[in-house]
Amino acid sequence: MFLRTFKKKALDSDLVTQSFTDSAIPQKEAEKEKPDMSQQTGPENRRFTRRPLETEIDFGGDSQFFTGFTKNISAGGLFVATHEDLEMGSIIRIKFGITAISREFDFAAEVRWHRPYRETQPDVPAGYGVCFVNISEEDQAVLNQYLQTAETLFFDDEDL
Repeated sequence: MFLRTFKKKALDSDLVTQSFTDSAIPQKEAEKEKPDMSQQTGPENRRFTRRPLETEIDFGGDSQFFTGFTKNISAGGLFVATHEDLEMGSIIRIKFGITAISREFDFAAEVRWHRPYRETQPDVPAGYGVCFVNISEEDQAVLNQYLQTAETLFFDDEDL
């Protein structure tokens, strides 16, 4: 069952309090350096190259769980197209598959930015950018290998 609750510990952003009903997850966030995406807004500020990936994604936090779609992915995170309301900085659980490599991924991510729906740009999906947290070395290596072979995703400045 994909039921987990994640809450950030108020005084220590390196720890995550977690309750879950299936496989155990380490309580300490990944010790790898996480990119600071809070002030980044355009492609010139991106740390990782994005690749297109449109697949269903299950995500949730604070006892609420949803299904959305990914639009793109990088080595550090992905975009979740959804109209759901997620709190900035919250830790959510994400679960998605990449059919091209027959691989399922299931790990934590931090909500870093939000793009609201705009009537002036109905073809640009609303959603959230998330940064991977607690991704295993094996999952990161598989993801990196996939990303090296996937087509690069380019955006016009108008799409951002």
